[in-house]
Amino acid sequence: MPAWLPGAADQLVDADDSVRDPGLTVMRGWLLAGGGDVAQAIEVLGPVASGAVNSCSYWPLWPCWMGLFFEIGTAGANGAFSEVVVQVAELAATRNPGVASFEGVALSLRGRAKGDLPMIAKGAKVLALSPRPILRAYGADVCGRALLADGQRDQALELLDGAWDDYHRMAARVYRDAVQHAMREAGTRRSKWSAAATRPESGWASLTAAERRIALLIADGHSNRSAAGALGVSINTVGTHLRMVFSELGVQSRVQLANAVNRGETTATRK
Repeated sequence: MPAWLPGAADQLVDADDSVRDPGLTVMRGWLLAGGGDVAQAIEVLGPVASGAVNSCSYWPLWPCWMGLFFEIGTAGANGAFSEVVVQVAELAATRNPGVASFEGVALSLRGRAKGDLPMIAKGAKVLALSPRPILRAYGADVCGRALLADGQRDQALELLDGAWDDYHRMAARVYRDAVQHAMREAGTRRSKWSAAATRPESGWASLTAAERRIALLIADGHSNRSAAGALGVSINTVGTHLRMVFSELGVQSRVQLANAVNRGETTATRK
């Protein structure tokens, strides 16, 4: 972790509540946990989690946060906080019946809390239907590790391999590398790991093939919706890839992206 990140958490304290809560509060907790101060992270995140039970807002119930909260609670050996997180995930699933992202996270977290492998596996199957790559990867990651612990190596490695691919496509390197470590500890290797290690971390060469296609479509004036239609993927998938394109090309807008492409800062050719 860069040395400035823990300090960045403290700089969020004076932000206006209407802006900071809950998004920046979650960010502050995440940064504290990443810096090793798990107890303080739980203290910061506790009000967000407990307040979500009575919230009518979407953000405190956002499924992508629930897994993060649970991991922090587990790392801090704080069963009470973890249980609140599971209850919030289940509440969100109840309020959003049939939505894979909510139902899958609730199943996965309750399964982990109970040590119920079939429930964890069901959560992974439901999350595989989510339009959010991070949740698909999370479900496979959690289930794969649980299967490894249960001695079901082949099925576990298949799921972890899929999680690695999803994390890699999102450039979620910390999670990808953690999965890679788990697979290595299980006695397996993949040739794609070496290729990933040599990929540049920024610039056009750092983008995946899917990210390059989306970058070219957006540079040509497509909206997220029309790009999704052209590629046969969801709008959420386009949005995820586009955020990575902006980050790795160092641009902040579609205009800057188009200018970068038109100046020839990529080696891509349009087909």
